[in-house]
Amino acid sequence: MEDRTAGFPLTTLTAGEILSGQEEKALSVTPDTTISDALRLMVEKDTGSVLIMEEGKVLGIWTERDLMQDILSENFDMNRARIGDHMSTDLRYASSDDPIFLLLDKFFGHRIRHLLIQDKGEFAGLLGMSEVIRASLTDMTRQLKELNTMVSLDFYEGWKWRKKKKE
Repeated sequence: MEDRTAGFPLTTLTAGEILSGQEEKALSVTPDTTISDALRLMVEKDTGSVLIMEEGKVLGIWTERDLMQDILSENFDMNRARIGDHMSTDLRYASSDDPIFLLLDKFFGHRIRHLLIQDKGEFAGLLGMSEVIRASLTDMTRQLKELNTMVSLDFYEGWKWRKKKKE
């Protein structure tokens, strides 16, 4: 089968490249942090998630969706509840070498909004779905501009279209 992509500028932007463009690192707290303290920090930093870390190791993640579930729990007191008792531990990872299309596949396939990124087996950062979608759109715009420089309608402008004579 022939390779139809040869010479075509496929998206090559990776998770690591998107991470390198982040202005701030992922927000993190320890498992002892109260949910109210974590929420204050999230509001201050305008983010929807916080990693729970201890001694440089990611233990879990807690998001605004977790808050929606927690708040409905009987006897839930966010001023006393420790985030370590409420965090999600089913973490999903991607490699820093993973291209955008694979990241998007993981977001949609696992129905998640946050992916932890590893580089050589070590935690490298956290990407949100919106960041990856934004990077994807930016990269597609770049590709479109590249394609427009390769292909020009000027060549076709001089063509004279004419009808064939019936014989």
